[in-house]
Amino acid sequence: MGGLRIVLGIVWGIDACFKWQPGLVDNIHSYLTGAPDGQPWAVHQWIGFSINVVHVDPTVFAHLLAAGRPPLPSPLCWASSAT
Repeated sequence: MGGLRIVLGIVWGIDACFKWQPGLVDNIHSYLTGAPDGQPWAVHQWIGFSINVVHVDPTVFAHLLAAGRPPLPSPLCWASSAT
């Protein structure tokens, strides 16, 4: 189980690096507007809510999304090594 947490932490850390790429800030609205096609109702509604939030200020939303990612994988890796 500890190895799985370490792998998940590494994958999440890589994802956090991708969130800081300039392409996310520039294209976040277009990423979301194409996402609801073919999704179940609940997922479609959630993506619609996200589009409405992003529409207010895409740059701030992208930076908040990116800032929230890096702190999350570290505890996964540290918790695994402590057990």
